[in-house]
Amino acid sequence: MTSKKKYPKSFYDDGLGDILEWIDDEILLPAETGKRSANRRESQKNNPEADSETGRHDKKKVKVAKKTKLYGDNDLEEVLNRKSKLKPELESIGDDDAPAATKLNKDIDTRIRGLINRLAAQTMPYVSEQFIKLYSKHSRNELNASLYSNIQSSLLAEETITKRKLVAEFMLLVSYLDHKISHNIGATIVHQLVRQFEKLYSTSSNDEDKTLDNIIFCLVNLYIIGLISAHVIYELTRRICSSENFRSKSVELLLIIIKNIGFQLRKDNPSLMRQLILMSNEQCQSLKDSSDVGSRIEFMIDAMSAIKNNNISKIGNYGCDIDKDTIESTLKGLLKRTRLPECLADASYAEILSSCNWYLLETRVDENENTGGSDENKKKEVIGSKAEAKVCKALGLNKPAERTIFGALIKVSDFVEASNIIIGYGLNHCSDAMVVLIHVAIFEKKYNPFYYNTINNLCKFNRKYKMAAKFAIQDKIRVLSSMPSNRVSILAKLSFELIQSDAIPITVLKSVDWANLNDSTKEYLVFLLQSISSLPEEERQKIMVKSDKKSSFAGAMRTFTNCFLEGCDLFD
Repeated sequence: MTSKKKYPKSFYDDGLGDILEWIDDEILLPAETGKRSANRRESQKNNPEADSETGRHDKKKVKVAKKTKLYGDNDLEEVLNRKSKLKPELESIGDDDAPAATKLNKDIDTRIRGLINRLAAQTMPYVSEQFIKLYSKHSRNELNASLYSNIQSSLLAEETITKRKLVAEFMLLVSYLDHKISHNIGATIVHQLVRQFEKLYSTSSNDEDKTLDNIIFCLVNLYIIGLISAHVIYELTRRICSSENFRSKSVELLLIIIKNIGFQLRKDNPSLMRQLILMSNEQCQSLKDSSDVGSRIEFMIDAMSAIKNNNISKIGNYGCDIDKDTIESTLKGLLKRTRLPECLADASYAEILSSCNWYLLETRVDENENTGGSDENKKKEVIGSKAEAKVCKALGLNKPAERTIFGALIKVSDFVEASNIIIGYGLNHCSDAMVVLIHVAIFEKKYNPFYYNTINNLCKFNRKYKMAAKFAIQDKIRVLSSMPSNRVSILAKLSFELIQSDAIPITVLKSVDWANLNDSTKEYLVFLLQSISSLPEEERQKIMVKSDKKSSFAGAMRTFTNCFLEGCDLFD
């Protein structure tokens, strides 16, 4: 007699073991089947306790047989084929995977809804801390989906514009989680917002629906916070101004952007703001004669004119729909600053729309950025050559923004062009630009005035570049001991030129550890201070006036000059 096969206990719990036993019984010989039945009846007489267990199995067989007609009772070959295919798959099935997953999703949704209901500017530290714990224990995709579901139900109403404080608090939470945990969180929320915007903007003809307005308010808040860049907002406005969908609703959406962040866009990226104005004016000409939107178009044109002329007083209630006080005060409490330190990548609208991992794409530059930008198929300048990538790796330029800036620098013809390209990136990348310029400058074989002229140009353009240059120089001063002599010499010449032109102050030397000077730092200071002391008295005083004569820093410089530089008098 053929022995009966034993299957795992989990198979019997799900009724699958009975199915396989039944299939085995179908292929046994009638004689063996009869013997098995007789033995079973005999064992039941000898062991009455087993009768109830057998009864339970028999009842399961009846229930299973009703549900498993797919096995083909009359087709033995089909049954055998299905069995051979089914067994490997059944072995990988857990006991209660589907119910457990459903229960977990419900628990996550309930937990997130509870935290969202407690969300406010004052409770932001507690709520964000709880979210961080959730993200450490559960799937990031599930949490992102649940978070966006709550955003959708709370902020994206169809009937009314959502209150500005509520939008600000939600977007602050998203931005803080993006900053603390992973860029995947913020990028996923932006991706979902853009997807919903595209779906409604392409298909909906109901101009009274406020969902599009609320999506724009969410993205505008993320821009104010610093999560997305000016380039992303520009790509969004380019989609709004697309000729095939431009209508009265488009004018309302453009007004939201211009009225709330127009001057911030102009400050962060003037060239992109110029393109936005030209593009909007061009599209508005087709609707200008329409009576229902004519007044709004006139208002929008006046607002753009005010932004172009930097006249903020001409736009009444500018930024009134953005709760900047809540945003700045909350970020100061969480990050000790009023904006996020680094935004997501400057991807195109199509890239954001197509993937939630758009933030992984490298920062890119529009080749035709200064030529109008109405072509939807513009190419993006990306570092694609293996040689450039190899050089970047050798120089230690690992950030996408740094690699992009380096790729642009090696293709320019002069420092004016280099300055314009870097300014085009926006102030969000000013520190990256200075790090790249100074880092590459000291790796040259000899001192190259190109880098000084570019840095000096940028420092005169905006004070943020000046501060970024100061901090980048200080970082290099701290690691002078690990630099070869030729790089120390180049850094000293560059520092002197920048101090002489007032691009950076003499206080940049505060990062020097005057009590523990190594040979490289001594060489750097000797050249720099000797060069400053040899300048005409008027220039020397202009440099040294920024250092208080009675400060410990001035005292350290005096001691150094007395010890190592004879006849050098920096302070008259």
